[in-house]
Amino acid sequence: MSTPKFFGNLRKGKRSRGRSQEPSAFSCQLVQDPSGRVLLPRNVFPGTLSDLGISVADSSGSDRNVEAVLPQGWKVAPDLLPRGKQDTDCWYLLFDQKGRRRASIYTGNWLEDPRAHVMLLQRFGIAREVEEWNFSGGRPRIGVAWAAYDGPTPIYRSSTTTALEEDSLTGRSAQEQEVRDWLKTHYPDWESHLSYWD
Repeated sequence: MSTPKFFGNLRKGKRSRGRSQEPSAFSCQLVQDPSGRVLLPRNVFPGTLSDLGISVADSSGSDRNVEAVLPQGWKVAPDLLPRGKQDTDCWYLLFDQKGRRRASIYTGNWLEDPRAHVMLLQRFGIAREVEEWNFSGGRPRIGVAWAAYDGPTPIYRSSTTTALEEDSLTGRSAQEQEVRDWLKTHYPDWESHLSYWD
């Protein structure tokens, strides 16, 4: 695989004009060339980049990064979720050809940042939701529910409670367990990053 110019710049630690020359100011921008090649962190979990059909060439000259070729139609884009000020520009999402989020990418604050990683994402997930505020006896109480998601889309929601009664063995609320049981019934392998994408 021939090496695009921007890969060479990253390996040498070249920084953008106008930026500080300190390591913490290293540009962590991911650049994808027209053929789908991009420099990704070597640390991947759970699994490997090949699980997603991404081919890898260990020719980047880096212990932390690899040159990768994304499948046709896949792309990386900035993750706009608010984070700490220092790391805001270092988070990306990997989208497949259908626009679904397949991985979260942290490029690190400098070229060989050991924290850089790629986290492969499941299709289905769960989240705790605050529904409303209830006031009883002058004390604020939160209405809480749990929901199952297919990517960003909610597909099932538990009942709402004003208190989370956690099981002493599982550490889970009844509402969270309800959602987990629903997913297990309808999508038995929902916790796998490899399942239900086809």
